[in-house]
Amino acid sequence: MDKNKRLELAKKWIEALRSGKYKQGEGQLVGVNKFCCLGVLCDVVKDEFNLTISDYEVHVKRGKSYDTEPSKGISKYFGLDKSFDKHFTIQEKLINMNDGNTVEDQVKETFKTIAKFLETEWLPTLEK
Repeated sequence: MDKNKRLELAKKWIEALRSGKYKQGEGQLVGVNKFCCLGVLCDVVKDEFNLTISDYEVHVKRGKSYDTEPSKGISKYFGLDKSFDKHFTIQEKLINMNDGNTVEDQVKETFKTIAKFLETEWLPTLEK
């Protein structure tokens, strides 16, 4: 997929977070009718990456717990594996925003706040 397609998908992800279509959950990509912000990404890009919901809900299980991160291919494609600051990658920052993190006193943020973060802090890095 080319750079323009990646930007198009990134903007669709941001729109999806703002849409109200997804109920926010935590601790796993997809739960019972709930998604973390990265689960929304997986849902948005499922056709381009040939995913079914079971790919990111069930088949990526580690032991008995559901996976909390998208595949390395999706993370790399969108640059989520890159450093955000000296402590976290962009993906880790998003997990902390979605789920909250007592280590850095990060409170749980809404999808709309996460969408704004993506739009202002992450999207410009994809446009370069």
